[in-house]
Amino acid sequence: MNDTPSIPRMAVNLARDMGRWAIAGAPVSPQELIKERLDACNICEFFKNERCMKCGCHMKAKASMVTARCPLGKWAK
Repeated sequence: MNDTPSIPRMAVNLARDMGRWAIAGAPVSPQELIKERLDACNICEFFKNERCMKCGCHMKAKASMVTARCPLGKWAK
């Protein structure tokens, strides 16, 4: 399994996701959506220690942002 992205890459990923989320008015995902997203993460080969090894994000936090996206397209919404 790959290591997490570099710190500069993770910063860019975080800034992109946070910017998109802030522009949308910082909407929080409903619990059902968070569960669906984390269920997809839990079976992903790139999910380790609550973190995505592709984008470097802590997925509990990312899953709660309505506008966030899985870097591999594994989230339905």
